[in-house]
Amino acid sequence: MYKRCLDITRWTFILFLAVSIPAGHTEGNTKQHHPQQEGQQIQLPATYEKYSPPIVVSFVRETGDDLERMISQLPGETILDNRWTRLYEKELGIQIHYDWIANGDVYNQKLGVSLAAGRFPDVVKVNPYQLRQLSNAGMIEDLTHVYQEYASPLTKSILEAEGRGAFDAATIDGKLMAIPESSSSIETAQYLWIRTDWLEHLGLRPPETMEELLQVSKAFTEGDPDGNGEQDTYGLALTNHLWDPVMGAAGLMSGYGAYPNIWVKDAEGNLTYGGIQPEVREALKALQTLYREGQLDPDFGYKSGSKAFRLVQDGKIGMLYGEQWTSFMLQSTRDTGIDVEWQAYPIVAKSDRSLFVPLRSNTGQYFAVKKGFSNPEVVVKLMNLHLDINWGIRHSMKHTTMTTPELCGCFHQ
Repeated sequence: MYKRCLDITRWTFILFLAVSIPAGHTEGNTKQHHPQQEGQQIQLPATYEKYSPPIVVSFVRETGDDLERMISQLPGETILDNRWTRLYEKELGIQIHYDWIANGDVYNQKLGVSLAAGRFPDVVKVNPYQLRQLSNAGMIEDLTHVYQEYASPLTKSILEAEGRGAFDAATIDGKLMAIPESSSSIETAQYLWIRTDWLEHLGLRPPETMEELLQVSKAFTEGDPDGNGEQDTYGLALTNHLWDPVMGAAGLMSGYGAYPNIWVKDAEGNLTYGGIQPEVREALKALQTLYREGQLDPDFGYKSGSKAFRLVQDGKIGMLYGEQWTSFMLQSTRDTGIDVEWQAYPIVAKSDRSLFVPLRSNTGQYFAVKKGFSNPEVVVKLMNLHLDINWGIRHSMKHTTMTTPELCGCFHQ
């Protein structure tokens, strides 16, 4: 839930796909006329060549209340007609068309039925399971040469910034069958967020080890850090989903060398599932102690992220683990009128352990192209233009930056 609303970094990166991935290619006549200099015609590289006449590319997309609310703040722009769809047609000769648009669960159901029936658009976003199914059925294009030939240096540098892992996941039988919806994995790193005003009130220092963190949690619970004369505060926040990116337990468990939701290497260097390692038991015992001693909300097991966060807003929580965008949430605690000071610190480990920050792959969706589509390179060309406008040569030449948080939300697919 939080990720969808606040991960602006990812939305800005994917924006180009949301608005631009409906389908179209032209077969031969893809040359664009450019000004001549000294009798010679200047030609754009294939990565930016314009289709003439324009082509139509089909997509499907998901919408929702948040998206519609954002669109309402952009006069003269809709999902079907906006600054990006106009730019794609003007610069690349690509007209975006949506076969259908649906909300949430209805979107997922319709997409599943469409894929099973083989009636899906020219470009479609799929998960790893769906990608494997479509590939095995021979229903999508091999994009190996498309990516090599059409991806601009900027696009490659961004998509491959964390190595080839995302592309390896999209490669089946040696062929690249989709372009990964890559996002930065470092964005998922956990931090320890602490009420520094409570630290000062109790004369404590920020914890540097897990042992010190547990001491701080106990003091935040029993030491009346808010000074109201009541024992109504909790040391640490948790939600009913232990792996939530904010108020989850992954950061605390890593302090015990426990990584229950990822694969790790064992002593022999072999991959093994983190959830069955002995370190997990030690971390769970620590959580059990926190719960029994009243340092956790006794009802956290029944509370979603939004409900658990109410205690944070009410000034009853002293610490929580969360990703970098947690600051956006904590900022809202100032609206309560309470004098609140939060600060992010590195997560900590037991004094006898080395600290490792768990990072999961942040790529779970892929853009595939329907078999037989005459211009499979459109998906890459749309990426090229989006990235260039926002971070490439065109941006450095003072072209108007087209990406805003609102637009990212509106056109994120």
